Amino acid sequence: MVFGWSNTPALPRPSYTREQHLQSFLSHPTFSRGTKKLGGPSTSDVYATTFAPAPQSPPYTLQITLSPSFPNSPPTIVLTQPSHATHPILSSSGGGECVNLKSLQAWGQGDRGVMLLKVVEEAAGALVKQAPRRAQTSTPSPSLPPSYDNVVRRSSSSSNINSATSSEQKSNNDNTFHMPIPPVPSSFPDLQSMPQSSLQRLLTDDVALNIYVENLPAVKTMQELYESIQMGNVDAAKVNQSQEEELGSLHAEVQVLQAELKEKIRDFEDYKRSESKVLDGIGSKEIIELLENAKSDAEGASESLSQQFVDGYVKLDEFVKDYMRERSKYHERAAKLERLERQHMF
Repeated sequence: MVFGWSNTPALPRPSYTREQHLQSFLSHPTFSRGTKKLGGPSTSDVYATTFAPAPQSPPYTLQITLSPSFPNSPPTIVLTQPSHATHPILSSSGGGECVNLKSLQAWGQGDRGVMLLKVVEEAAGALVKQAPRRAQTSTPSPSLPPSYDNVVRRSSSSSNINSATSSEQKSNNDNTFHMPIPPVPSSFPDLQSMPQSSLQRLLTDDVALNIYVENLPAVKTMQELYESIQMGNVDAAKVNQSQEEELGSLHAEVQVLQAELKEKIRDFEDYKRSESKVLDGIGSKEIIELLENAKSDAEGASESLSQQFVDGYVKLDEFVKDYMRERSKYHERAAKLERLERQHMF
């Protein structure tokens, strides 16, 4: 791409004003909620609109730049998220610029009746209908004349470093998260209209170059993204600090429960050892003998209750209750005794 100055014919008067174009886009219910204005030169308007193609799907972000000559010149729409993507509507040279749109082509052919909203809707609809794919190769930078090569190379070096760092971030569901890094623009209207002396100053004066770079839309966007991430980290830290007291209380409660559990485990182990000693010292013959005595005791108690009832010393209700209890003991012990005797026989 070669910069130059030439006498261009006057463009026809647009059918809609700049404000009408912006109002049609910013007031639309689909895009108004996810659109914010980004930092940029005072003569240009840069917006980022984010929308999701489907519920719980990764969002797409379109960066819309309106040059000072808009609406005489068409808007520039760039897909910034996902970055480094390929799609039929995107430029084949990379950068994510949406170029293959019928509304943009009509705009370029002199149709000033196309609204900005129609262009954004066409781009968003194409992305929803067919999802963009990640490019397999790195995106080449636009070719620039030698006189501007150093300016662009130095101004884009910091963006390349940030792009390499942010591409390593991941979201909670382990899908790769790509920060919407602004791509290298395909044109530089400010440089094109800048006097030769100012261009020469940018090439020789580092302070002037830094000031110019800091006011580039891409650099301001990166600064806003950085500050947004920084504020997010601060908010997360504040949430963690607000839960510190509650977590401390829960930690102390867990420690108490752990101490009680250890004590109960020790009691259980002691009981288990005592039980083992008792059981190890008693053989099957001793157990059978104990059950015989217990069965006889229950039988004797039930016979004694029967005699007392016959003699009139015990009421009917009391007799039935106590008699059933003793006979249940008798039959239970008799069944256990019978089972042990059979096991002992074999």
